[in-house]
Amino acid sequence: MVKIIFLAIYNDSSDYIQMYKLHKYYLNYMKHVNRANIKYYFIIFKELENRDYLVDDKNYILYINGTESFIPGILDKTIKAFDVIHNKLNLEYDFIFRTNVSSFVQFQNVFYYLKNFPEPKKEMYYIGPTRDLQWIDKPSGIMDETYWGTIYCTGSCIIFSPSLIKNILDNREKLHYNIIDDVSIGHYISSIKNVKIINIEPRYFSLNPHNLSLNKNHLCYMNNFNKQNRIIDINNLKKIMIKSIHSIQRSKLIYINPKVRLLYNL
Repeated sequence: MVKIIFLAIYNDSSDYIQMYKLHKYYLNYMKHVNRANIKYYFIIFKELENRDYLVDDKNYILYINGTESFIPGILDKTIKAFDVIHNKLNLEYDFIFRTNVSSFVQFQNVFYYLKNFPEPKKEMYYIGPTRDLQWIDKPSGIMDETYWGTIYCTGSCIIFSPSLIKNILDNREKLHYNIIDDVSIGHYISSIKNVKIINIEPRYFSLNPHNLSLNKNHLCYMNNFNKQNRIIDINNLKKIMIKSIHSIQRSKLIYINPKVRLLYNL
């Protein structure tokens, strides 16, 4: 089976804590049902004494020494997490899937989809729903037309092969830390040769699943309906997880793990 490490951007604000708890129950459920060894880490900055990182496997958390911020924090946290996975822990993997705590990933679909890409340890794959930047976004550091035309994978679903991770780490000083993370990564990748940029088609990706239908083909659900009221996103995340669990139950003819029944009450 393809070996994938999932990294989710996270911080300990109250809304994100609720999303994290939902994910934790869902991950425990998936391990119980499928006996899957899912490597999933929520990456969060924390002030650590005398160390650069701390891994809490039981709670799926990778602590990185640092202070939270939007820019440059998310990009900085992402690159440092890459470094921990690739160089410090020396984990074996075929792909890193970078997402965020508000998004929902259908693991089995991701494993099935990525097995179609040969030699991930040799090829530089950059995979995700791509966008062509053609707008001003001042909160994201896009102040003028400088970065227009950048092809980038949206931050809720970015997939990297190990050789591309190594290239990024070797050239991390070339990234632009004054703009949003996904655009910065895409801008750098556009400058290097031999990268295979793969667009995940809409049939494999859901943008704000307002109708909360569970599509059997989707890899990831971007869940960012209202940045001013994340309660909507929390409730949507809970509903889509429950639908996923019911789908698994029907396919495997199993009953829900009593521990995961708490998901309904979170």
